[in-house]
Amino acid sequence: MGPEEAYEWGAAIEGRRLGEAMDLMNRLDSLTGYTSPSSRERVQGGEHVEQAALRAELLDRLQWRFSPAEKRVSDAFRKATDERERYALGIVDGLHGEALRKRARLTSKQLRECRRWLHGLMAAGLQKTSD
Repeated sequence: MGPEEAYEWGAAIEGRRLGEAMDLMNRLDSLTGYTSPSSRERVQGGEHVEQAALRAELLDRLQWRFSPAEKRVSDAFRKATDERERYALGIVDGLHGEALRKRARLTSKQLRECRRWLHGLMAAGLQKTSD
């Protein structure tokens, strides 16, 4: 198993966490005001929470629950398109190797390119954390 395959396997193991980080990032994006119908959001129990307070809570969760490498990979997965998007969604579902290739409908060449992309993302994220 080469390093690119090892990164893919590791990311697949952490797929659920990456998906959770992606969800938090998507919720943060929705609080910009562009997609929100009003300046207040209802929470459980029928109480209102100002968007700023909710945004601070989501940012805290993102900061303390996820490493910089996880956040970097999750953000890249959210922005991915075409074969990278299909590849990322398979990883978030815990797939790797041949099962991932089949599910994402990737050719062998596309799979190698996606693995190189993931390897670059993770290596850069890990390198930044060690500085």
